[in-house]
Amino acid sequence: GAPNRVGQNPNPASLSEGAEMAIYYKEISSKSPPAKITAGNSPVFNKRDLVKFIFSKDGQIYESPMDVNAVPKPLFVARGINSDPKFSPIGNEVNLRAIEGTILLLAFITWIRRPFAGCPLM
Repeated sequence: GAPNRVGQNPNPASLSEGAEMAIYYKEISSKSPPAKITAGNSPVFNKRDLVKFIFSKDGQIYESPMDVNAVPKPLFVARGINSDPKFSPIGNEVNLRAIEGTILLLAFITWIRRPFAGCPLM
């Protein structure tokens, strides 16, 4: 689950050091341990671009490539708590839940991909 109102992550094992929510990558055919990509939760892949994913962190929605040393970028910046990102069936919009005070909104953000020179938009 997401952090509570004071930023504490769920800690079902009651660990004294607390708990961290993070996104890891594991090559299934490799015997190497999983590699941490970034802190965050609720990763979602776009079936049109399996190299990048979006996720929730600190009440905002971020995008990141699957690189271990990548620096995630905010998909957009908005007040309140933004969570539960999902791609539309076509993959060109991001649907999410936004809470600002006592107001709950369901938002739809158009996912715009910048084409390479000479290529049409997908």
